[in-house]
Amino acid sequence: MSAHSLSAPLAWRLPRRAPLAALALVALVSAAPPGAAASEAAAPSLPALQTAIESTLKSAGVPGAAVVVIEGGRVALSVHHGVADLATGRRVRDDTVFRAGSISKTFTAVAALRLAEEGRLSLTASMADLLPEWTHDNPWANGHPVRLEHLLEHSAGLDDIRYRHYLLDSASMPLSQAVPAFGPYTLRWRPGAGTSYSNAGPVLVGRALERAAGQPFEALMAARVTGPLAMASARWVRSGDLHGRLASSYAADLRTPEPFVDTPGRPSGSLNITAGDLARLPLALLGRGSLEGVRVLSPASVARLESSATGQALPTGGALGWGPGLQAQPQGRALFFGHDGSIDGFVAHMAYAPSLNAGYVVMANALSEAPKSVTLQIRRYLERALPVPPDVGQPVTAAERAAWAGQYQSITPRQELLRAVIGLTQWEGARFEGDVLRYAGQRWFHQGDGVFRAEGAVAPGLRFVQLPSAGWGHGVLAHSLDGTRRRVPGWEATLKLGSLGLAALMLPWSLLMLPLWSRAAWRGRLQGSGSTRSALVLRLLPTAALWVAVAVPLGVLMLLGTGDLAWLGRPSVAGWAVAAAGWVAPVVWLVAAWRVWRVPAPPWPRIHALLQLSVAALLLGWLAAHGWLGLRIWA
Repeated sequence: MSAHSLSAPLAWRLPRRAPLAALALVALVSAAPPGAAASEAAAPSLPALQTAIESTLKSAGVPGAAVVVIEGGRVALSVHHGVADLATGRRVRDDTVFRAGSISKTFTAVAALRLAEEGRLSLTASMADLLPEWTHDNPWANGHPVRLEHLLEHSAGLDDIRYRHYLLDSASMPLSQAVPAFGPYTLRWRPGAGTSYSNAGPVLVGRALERAAGQPFEALMAARVTGPLAMASARWVRSGDLHGRLASSYAADLRTPEPFVDTPGRPSGSLNITAGDLARLPLALLGRGSLEGVRVLSPASVARLESSATGQALPTGGALGWGPGLQAQPQGRALFFGHDGSIDGFVAHMAYAPSLNAGYVVMANALSEAPKSVTLQIRRYLERALPVPPDVGQPVTAAERAAWAGQYQSITPRQELLRAVIGLTQWEGARFEGDVLRYAGQRWFHQGDGVFRAEGAVAPGLRFVQLPSAGWGHGVLAHSLDGTRRRVPGWEATLKLGSLGLAALMLPWSLLMLPLWSRAAWRGRLQGSGSTRSALVLRLLPTAALWVAVAVPLGVLMLLGTGDLAWLGRPSVAGWAVAAAGWVAPVVWLVAAWRVWRVPAPPWPRIHALLQLSVAALLLGWLAAHGWLGLRIWA
């Protein structure tokens, strides 16, 4: 996992086991911006930077890593840390191959631009023309078909791949078979209306490139990207010639080996490569498409990679969103473009800043935040001579403050499955301190027309848009680099938070009352009309209805919390138990409601029962609306 933007949003896949917190990061498509790290002085020199990098990796216990720092348009520093394999003690060297994960998407995008330059396709072409065999559900198909650029820029509206897709393991499956294997494909909003990172899109792009080039994916990549850039180590599957050079990978405990999975979704995440060879990509992009006399892309195509054509347009120019295979990273003194990746225990980071003629590659063989910390150290070093962006902005009117302040929730989650959780528990508050906005843990300065720049950031990263009526309905939207949130109306926030608060009171209260009811029933003093048994049932059935309803989301979250793909991606006893709870819960509620309706009772027991049934009904209705009742998570 991880898109440790991450990058959790940028990851190709989950490790075999991952904490629930990491799953939540993926769902929210959020990650700490580079500028948000704790303040630390920049290394004054390359030797000092190398010492800092090695210290960070060593103190974190990262088994092995390779780091390349680019300065002045050339490789200025290479660091090889630790071991490629704990069992054998094999050291990390220049020829050690790591997995690049989602950085594979950048290579796929470069190939798409190459083919566009050759006139074989257009990024604005409809996928119905490029890949007519692709079946998908697009309610807006007549006026808004899915285009190649939507898939490259994560704006098609596709959900991320399912848990079972992470278990697909085949080095020989062609993309013509991988495309249906990663389905079904359903658009959640009009193409171009929102951004949500999806591993499914580049798989479709890769197959479209094959058809346009008349070559298998691996061959066209070798002919147009990795070959011209002299990336001799680049492999898209675990080929035999990687033996002795491929690093082993490890889980978050830095000891447990992770299995190598040859995903058939190769355009999205399967690239195996050395850090030195991977660094040749940012070197070529810094050269505006040329490296060592070989031109891979035109300067215009590089500029297209660095810009979003389908994201939220800014009045000041540009757009918030992904470019094809690259994301702008404005947090800091210089604007970087890059991509991160994570797959099977490997993590990788690649970014470059055209204004500095500099960049970096960081690759490691264990799930750790230390490589991310290394990227921050490198950025501080590369930006050391630049001034801090001034914290200045334009005035915000009282009407604008009233329109933009409030509570926001994501409407473009990476995983549609978690929309139910996000809609109840994930809130992002926006408030103003004079003309300064407090949002997402940062201070933001108004640049005009609802556009905001974060404190310490070199470029805008947020825009508020008032919608009188359109795709998402009425209200205010907050567009950021990774997605869109909507301002939640006060009545809705009150209803949601009030229901959660009432449930938080009723659940422990019902448990506290159980021994009291049991004792009173045993002594024959349970208040009610009719038999003691009827009076006890009147109390127990609503309690059971509430707890069975609560058991459904708790079961799903516990299952997700295991991070175990054997449970998430395949049918299991736990998975079927959660599905069964979703089927049983409405039945228990109906029986309890019928009993409360039919059996006479004193006011207090009836009020208590109705409160429990009301909370359970709200919860079950919410879960049903989001597909959680009877959820087969592996499907």
